[in-house]
Amino acid sequence: MKAVKLVVLFFVLGSLKIVAQSAAPQSAIIPNGAFNVKLQSAQKQLDPDVQDGNGSLGFLYDTTLCGLNYTQHSLKLSQRVTPVGVVQPAPFPITAIPVNAQIEKAYLWCVAVGNGGPITATITNPAANTSNFLMANTGQDIDLCWGFPGTYSYRADVTSCISGNGNYIISGLPVGTSISGSDVEGATLMIIYKDVSATYTGSIHIDDGCLVMLSGTAQHSMIGFNACATSAFSSTFMIVADLQNLGATLSMNNGPSFGVLEDWYNYVSDSTTITQAQSTCNFSVSSGNDCFCLSVAGLYTQTNCNNCVTANNENVLVSNSIHIFPNPTAGEFELNITTVRSQTINLIVVDQLGQRVFEQAAYVQAGKQILNVNLEKLKPGNYFVQIRAEEGIVTKLISIH
Repeated sequence: MKAVKLVVLFFVLGSLKIVAQSAAPQSAIIPNGAFNVKLQSAQKQLDPDVQDGNGSLGFLYDTTLCGLNYTQHSLKLSQRVTPVGVVQPAPFPITAIPVNAQIEKAYLWCVAVGNGGPITATITNPAANTSNFLMANTGQDIDLCWGFPGTYSYRADVTSCISGNGNYIISGLPVGTSISGSDVEGATLMIIYKDVSATYTGSIHIDDGCLVMLSGTAQHSMIGFNACATSAFSSTFMIVADLQNLGATLSMNNGPSFGVLEDWYNYVSDSTTITQAQSTCNFSVSSGNDCFCLSVAGLYTQTNCNNCVTANNENVLVSNSIHIFPNPTAGEFELNITTVRSQTINLIVVDQLGQRVFEQAAYVQAGKQILNVNLEKLKPGNYFVQIRAEEGIVTKLISIH
């Protein structure tokens, strides 16, 4: 177990017993290395050598496309911690992919304490097809104060098994109940897709690796992108393992520090603004009493840089026929929708974990109509708003503050 300091935290819904090591504060600033990026006017698709990060994060993925977007689901899986994670085979529900989307890329990440042995993930997709993926070790670092040989980050390109929305059943990630072998603390399934009915320009940049901090501040500077315009919408995200409610603070894109409900494996997302010609984005995690691992950092933006044209006819519900105002919002907003025929539409709101948090049906007349929506009961954060009509599905991003 982690040594030196015993901390017991009590919550409204129960209690959590945590053992953590108090270490001398450290600070590390780890840029992800230098590499050349060539921007193209209509599309940017980079494919340099993927830079694995030992004690750092390295470049993984950078793409700009009309209608580019993403969704993800993350789960705590460890059976060694308290409370224990989800038992495998574990469901990873995905609900935010539009029916007309083209899958661009999908990744499965996990973080393990242990011996760095090989991991083969098994995924059964919603179409009931099963595939095995040997996961690459994307980086390693010192132990997270538990007495294991080290900490290891893993990634698999699982694009070939993505079949759309539904439950992805994942198994094969080793877990344990003692300080032996390897114990995967959690995993994230991320799917990047192109919404062919959208008219915005989407860009996503991802770095991954393994950066462990034994108390102190871990910092990562993302480079290798150049914003073509100030973003209409943007969000940053991180994956941090082994945080245990000891008061860690996080910051992304030099925004204000904030805390999260720390639960051993955290996917954290926050809305931000990227300015024209911006070419760096900073990420930091700080804790004076905990050992933790930063394994993934990402940036997503929407702009109008490209001339994105869709097949705007009566068989397609296009993104520019639906508007949300205000956005960001305190919870109440107007949904402006234009349809070619009178019909019943379904409004579905999905959180960053892929869970449906709101669903409502409404009858709309042909032409323009305004619907008033109230999401004040939802926690602050970013959500996907799906509008399902006879002409198709449009997904919008909304930020609740």
